[in-house]
Amino acid sequence: MRRFLFILDYYFKRWSSLDIFFARLARTYADNGHEVYIAVPILPVPSIFKHFIHERIKFVELTSWREISIDAKSKRFNLQAAKQLKAALEVDQFDLVALHHCSPVFAFLISYQFFLKKKVPCLVFHQHNEVKIPPNPIRKWISNRFSKLRILSLLCGKIVTVYEGGKSSLLKKGIAPKKIRVIHNGVDLDRFNYAQGVLGVYEEFDIPANWKIIVFVGTLIPTKGLAELFEAIKKVLRSVPETALLLVGEGSMRIELENRTHDLNLNGHIFWAGRRSDIPRILQAADLLVLPSHTEGFSLVNIEAGAARIPVVATRVGGSPEVVIDKVCGLLVEPKNTNDLAKAIVCLLRDDILRKAMGANLRKRVETCFSIDSMLNNYINLYDSLVFLSL
Repeated sequence: MRRFLFILDYYFKRWSSLDIFFARLARTYADNGHEVYIAVPILPVPSIFKHFIHERIKFVELTSWREISIDAKSKRFNLQAAKQLKAALEVDQFDLVALHHCSPVFAFLISYQFFLKKKVPCLVFHQHNEVKIPPNPIRKWISNRFSKLRILSLLCGKIVTVYEGGKSSLLKKGIAPKKIRVIHNGVDLDRFNYAQGVLGVYEEFDIPANWKIIVFVGTLIPTKGLAELFEAIKKVLRSVPETALLLVGEGSMRIELENRTHDLNLNGHIFWAGRRSDIPRILQAADLLVLPSHTEGFSLVNIEAGAARIPVVATRVGGSPEVVIDKVCGLLVEPKNTNDLAKAIVCLLRDDILRKAMGANLRKRVETCFSIDSMLNNYINLYDSLVFLSL
């Protein structure tokens, strides 16, 4: 019997692909006779918690995880949570510890506790977000030479990144290639196999039944390229006036975007969905997804769009080019290029055959490369190999 500890700075709020992955990962190890501990800021809601119920799965709730914030930007590193975990680690011994959705600072603190006690040789840090490289040459050298990730890599058996671009950035940070493993995120395709309530999306938002729907899913912040998207939509409407933009998400730009809607005379074409738990239903009702980000890591919504059989218009940043093959599964444009963004959207809205073909191609690509089954198998193979090497 082995003991696994998953430390997640993550809230189980809706039954999403990530929730499904963690539940299946935990249950796979539990069903094979291993003990699984999951440390989280707060316990999952009952509708999600039921999927984790197993005699060998235990949750450790760190209720004060975010109450004492040291990193004002990310609000992820928390001194009290680290102290709680330190106390637990002094008592319990684990065969593998995996840190998901944690800041490098917090991960380093936990890893260092294990290093001091020499209890756990199997530490895995998961770098889900984009690794930023400073443009200034001097700051770039300092950042790469003394980066938190580089120091963390000395304590961890592996650093997992979710896209090839992330691997390139980690290499630039001076992390040894043998320490890096790429495992793409995946989606549960079964959630997208039934178009339940698709017509209800038109009725819910009072969108005319003959209109095309463009959907954006993400946080409403400047780096998502929403200012350029609104400018592009104004141009799109000149060619395809029967078009709606459905925004799924909330964020700091909400009021600004509402004002921009009025200033650009987009009233009646912009619809606000807020945060949603029915992303498959929303995507299956749409004609295409748009992701005009300035910067991006590996956006899960790209593969969710493929699961829903709709093409993607995205900027050529982050992990988008690894998912969306240009002119095959969708169209890629340069960031902050309003004209090209508008042209790409119009191209797909006007050509039903091309749009559906690209959506089908993206679905096939997701089935082959980005399913939750392949993601689960890759993580289990990695964890098992690390535990085996430590024997």
